Amino acid sequence: MSQIVIKADQRHSSMMTLVEQWPARARALRRMLAFTLANDAFKDVRKRMPPAHRELQKSMRLSRIVGLPDRASGYVVHSVPRGGPVAVAEEPSTVLYVAAKTNLMTGVPKSVKILEEHSPWTVDTLPFQPDLKFATVVSRKASPRTVVKVRKMRRRDRYKWRRKMQEIGLREVHKGTRLTANRKMKSIPDVAFESVRLEFGLGGGQSRPHWRPAILKLAARGVTGMIAGNPQFSKAMTDPSYSGWRSWPPPTSTRASLAEALAYVPFQKKLGIRGRK
Repeated sequence: MSQIVIKADQRHSSMMTLVEQWPARARALRRMLAFTLANDAFKDVRKRMPPAHRELQKSMRLSRIVGLPDRASGYVVHSVPRGGPVAVAEEPSTVLYVAAKTNLMTGVPKSVKILEEHSPWTVDTLPFQPDLKFATVVSRKASPRTVVKVRKMRRRDRYKWRRKMQEIGLREVHKGTRLTANRKMKSIPDVAFESVRLEFGLGGGQSRPHWRPAILKLAARGVTGMIAGNPQFSKAMTDPSYSGWRSWPPPTSTRASLAEALAYVPFQKKLGIRGRK
């Protein structure tokens, strides 16, 4: 009885290796496509921002979303502004909003709710600096006329918010005079508002679209166009010798939770983009 022995040559061996690696390669390709889409948008948005808005440009981040279901991959392009004190020179053109932070363990202090309910404030009417564990103070650029209007409103309804504070045993750090603790008060700029204002030219400023053109450019190209424009993507699924997929995607310097990423949905809706045009 004769025996037939079939030996695989190098080409067949390489193809078998490729087939065995396909699931891992496909996962890496899916992650890399998500990264490439977000990274292209990130670079395009920053490039379209005018030089006068350098702080807004510097606040931009590309973050990997953590906490997604298995095999899912996502990134978010967002702003992470640097917090700091409101400069004395900026007070005449700054209003403050107090935003409570959701804390399921301790809840939100009543004092923070009062400040949030009566926002916006001016630097010289905000009664005290809220605990940053429970609230964020957001500074927004405004016209001097708007600042004066807000100041009058807070002084006019002072009896309301002051009575609420007294009911919970609080007193004002300052009483209607300029906030002497100004240098210690930390706030973050309202970059979302500034970005929308720049995008649409709100408040009489010049419109400099940066988000919409970048997103529409990606939508027009699509995933198919992205794969066709990058030889490495096709090599990852067809070339047994290609090993670059093992390092996909490159790490990002920051991460964002799924809840943080979803918090940017309202901003996306403000852009008014519904899909391909």
